[in-house]
Amino acid sequence: MKIIDSKIWDIGTKLYDLIIINLLWMIFSIPLITLGPATYAGLKCIEELEEGNLHNIFIVYLNKFKENFFSYMLGFNTLLGIIIVFGYLAINIFNTSNFVLTGLCIFIVIECTLAIAAIFTNYDKNPIDLILKSIIIGNKKALKVLLALVLCICVFMCTLYIPVLLPIAIASCMLILYKIVYKLS
Repeated sequence: MKIIDSKIWDIGTKLYDLIIINLLWMIFSIPLITLGPATYAGLKCIEELEEGNLHNIFIVYLNKFKENFFSYMLGFNTLLGIIIVFGYLAINIFNTSNFVLTGLCIFIVIECTLAIAAIFTNYDKNPIDLILKSIIIGNKKALKVLLALVLCICVFMCTLYIPVLLPIAIASCMLILYKIVYKLS
């Protein structure tokens, strides 16, 4: 049995591709205005990676980044602004000296942003249908979304003790969110 034909090789190459996609996402979203198109390009690259059609990550990412750049930029920044305002209000409910609840609330806001953004970037109809679809998906698969949140929190708790695992933790959380949340829409 050769190492290239093994299952470990496939898992390693997918993990490597996810780390590269995350690095591209961080580079392309340095100007915060481009966070929407960068997220859309990352989600589409993960979708093509899952289907096995991804040959050159950088070219596919760049093409998906340029595709509908302006509409994704406006839509995602509007969504992000709304979630930041609600997140700020939710964080101020807790006492600022309670770091655990504040950190957990920030993490939940980030995870909700990623979950909503996955639905938002792939929906082409009017905003009312988008809101109705997100409510239906949120109520229909609430246990799976909570499971994804718990898994992501556990992965990030491991990085507190072993900080070297942060790129792998981000890639695995991205894969968990893709498998559980993004596949629901």
